[in-house]
Amino acid sequence: MSRTTLTDETWSRLFPILKQLGIYRKKNLRKTVEGILFRLRTSCQWADIPSCFGKSNSICQSFNRWSKRGIFTKLFKQLVDNPDMEWVFMDGSHIRVHQHGMGVQSITHEAVGKSVGGHTSQIHLSVDACGNPIEFIITAVHVNDIVVAPNLLEQLDLSHNETVCADRGFDSDTLRKLINTK
Repeated sequence: MSRTTLTDETWSRLFPILKQLGIYRKKNLRKTVEGILFRLRTSCQWADIPSCFGKSNSICQSFNRWSKRGIFTKLFKQLVDNPDMEWVFMDGSHIRVHQHGMGVQSITHEAVGKSVGGHTSQIHLSVDACGNPIEFIITAVHVNDIVVAPNLLEQLDLSHNETVCADRGFDSDTLRKLINTK
């Protein structure tokens, strides 16, 4: 089995969630999802997706339609089950936007900013004690970690938490007080 295809076990877990999110069952749904994952893993252009995944234009349209509906965020939230919340780690990381990702002007807000390195986004991520992602927020590069931290913490259940670890970007007395009140 190729590392770019889903295992039957993964698909059996993923399919009911997609169905619940309103993705209808078409005969090539699995190939469409695998095509999207291939494109995300390789960063190739949509037109360069191998034909074994289906028509690249159809895969691109499905990706765009599902993105606008928030399907991927909802899917991520459903796949996070039973996180080990004893320790929570938070950090931010810069992600360079691919040159083809900036060609079209959009009416909707995009989390992209201009930095010395070019067009960049930043992902603010919290992970559980095992290193599994539990929450994230994507912003433009110029948004500081400390600005996003309250929103990130608001999404977390820290009732059974022992420790929250973060780097200097999250360092403030206000944030410490917020963590202690949760």
